[in-house]
Amino acid sequence: MPTLAILILVLVASPMSAYAQSNPKREKCLSEAEQQGLFSSVRGKGTERSNAAMAPQRAAFMKECMGRR
Repeated sequence: MPTLAILILVLVASPMSAYAQSNPKREKCLSEAEQQGLFSSVRGKGTERSNAAMAPQRAAFMKECMGRR
């Protein structure tokens, strides 16, 4: 039981979960970018290079997506 409580505290206190909770619109836009092939959250061979190559297109898409109501 204490292990579960510690795990929950770690998940709640992690910066990533706090950021995701504080900005659901950004998470939605990232999900749309991934669906369009502008971003890949899967780690693997070539993923970093692909993400870097798509950075300008992704930045433009994110700007447009975040501007939507």
